[in-house]
Amino acid sequence: MLPTGQRSMLIAAVAVMGSVAGLLLSDGSVLAQPEWKEIPLKDGTYRQYQATHRADTVDIPVRPNGGEIEYMVKMRQGESLVYSWRAVEIGAPDKLTSEFHGHTDRAPGTTGTLIFYRKGAGGTENGSLVAPFDGIHGWYLKNDTDRPVVVRLTLAGFYEVIPNQLPN
Repeated sequence: MLPTGQRSMLIAAVAVMGSVAGLLLSDGSVLAQPEWKEIPLKDGTYRQYQATHRADTVDIPVRPNGGEIEYMVKMRQGESLVYSWRAVEIGAPDKLTSEFHGHTDRAPGTTGTLIFYRKGAGGTENGSLVAPFDGIHGWYLKNDTDRPVVVRLTLAGFYEVIPNQLPN
């Protein structure tokens, strides 16, 4: 019989080689591999997209003293994105209000659908979204400090950037 240290090295070597039937121990016995129990895939767990995902980082300037701005992306129902944003150099993060929301496109005179995913105050936020409907989804920001603030938004996923949203 091999000493314990050599036995574990032999077990590790057999495991690395990928024995399907089990592990061969130094005494000639085989330690069986555990079985796998396949579970059914739940709806919404996996999505496949025709489009290639994209990733963007955007600096959003928010004027001081109640300055407001929105940054939006267009998404189809079921498309997803992950995001993080943070206010760069803000002295009072509690004075930065944000809303993450979405709404449908609507024809003039018709009623649209609006949903708020999150409302709050603070200098940072991280999250993800699976669009519940086709439409516009994004962030409303309001700066109640006495200095301009830049919010750096990083997002990745399946969405379309709406051009010309930010002031030049």
